[in-house]
Amino acid sequence: MNLTRVLTVLIVVLVAVDAGFNIRCRQIKAEETAYMKSVFKNDTAASKLASAGDVDLQPASTLMTVKRNLESYYVEKITDTDEDKMTHEAIKYMTASFNDPYTRYLDKEEYAAVENASNGIFDGIGAVLTLDQKKIGKDETEESLVIMSVLPGSPAAKAGLKPGDAVTEIDGRSVLPFNPFRYANKLVNDARNHRGDRKEIIKKLEAEQKRVEKGKTMFESQKILNKKSEKPLTLTVKTGDKTRKVKIETAHMKLSPVTAGGSTVKVNYLGEKTGDAFDKAMESVKGSSLTLDLTDIGGGDIDAAKQIASHFIPNKILTVISLANSKEETVKVPAGKAYNGKVTVKVNGGTAGTAEILANSLRQNAKVTVEGTKTYGDPTMTMLFENYDKTGYILKAGEMKMPTKVSIAGKGATIDREVK
Repeated sequence: MNLTRVLTVLIVVLVAVDAGFNIRCRQIKAEETAYMKSVFKNDTAASKLASAGDVDLQPASTLMTVKRNLESYYVEKITDTDEDKMTHEAIKYMTASFNDPYTRYLDKEEYAAVENASNGIFDGIGAVLTLDQKKIGKDETEESLVIMSVLPGSPAAKAGLKPGDAVTEIDGRSVLPFNPFRYANKLVNDARNHRGDRKEIIKKLEAEQKRVEKGKTMFESQKILNKKSEKPLTLTVKTGDKTRKVKIETAHMKLSPVTAGGSTVKVNYLGEKTGDAFDKAMESVKGSSLTLDLTDIGGGDIDAAKQIASHFIPNKILTVISLANSKEETVKVPAGKAYNGKVTVKVNGGTAGTAEILANSLRQNAKVTVEGTKTYGDPTMTMLFENYDKTGYILKAGEMKMPTKVSIAGKGATIDREVK
């Protein structure tokens, strides 16, 4: 058989196969259309949402179609383990697609850590960490892993770490931003546009490639710092323009939600047990003055803040939350017996989120004095969701504002008396 005949036969076979493939694809499309109609025809809630224009069901339809096609036509058998992996990877990439430091997937270990923190149980260096995102160009942002607050008596406190410190390396591995190739892309553009010595640019590019390959993502780095390890960690920490190395131990810590002594009540975290513990602490307070210490509280449970506020501003507004779709939620403080003495609220750079909203609301409604240093200035509200297998995801849900709807983002609580 000559080459021309072989090619002719191959073309005929390919055309036939392609025609058959297209026919089968049309059959699959028809099957999927019928399948999706059967899924949603009796779903009253879904029908109402779709008709009201509140929810676009097409993305869900696409995901279900892909899943069904994989189950029906993928050459290997899809196991329960494969199903779980597909589900979790889909959630992971959906949440990551926003490039939002407050929106992310949580594996079992990470979800347990968040749950434990609400009960005062912490592992790792003993610091509340956040991903700080800043604009560095018209359409570009860069992220840093930043310490929001330091737990009292923790390894982080003993090592001298402070709110605002950025962790740039862990054990010699770089903490990578969401786009780890930004600097590499700049070097490539410099080479293309003949900016600088080509050999020097290639040398820098090779070094940058090694740094990225060796580095850890923001979330991987956060996970390392939030668990107990056998060996001490060596961190590269940036404070302003200065960089230093810090050798730090990790530990397992359990904090009491509230500690009280004399006329001072220190809130250590805002969690599930904090409100009741504060009620009990207030029973032992005597005298005509009280110091409420809200230092080093990196956000927390808004219900705990409401219960604390009921001792000072019962029935008042704690915060107005700006939510999705231009909606707002007014959070009122429950009824209670207001403390009649003089109140001073202490804050610092580690007072963040719900804690700084609480400080500002007390100042506005009860005329208390707020003293200390500038608070963190991050009133972001997040929501935590649990999946069926104790994994979960967290998402940015809104911004807590003052009762007057004034934002404190980037500004923090109002300080009456600066005390360092």
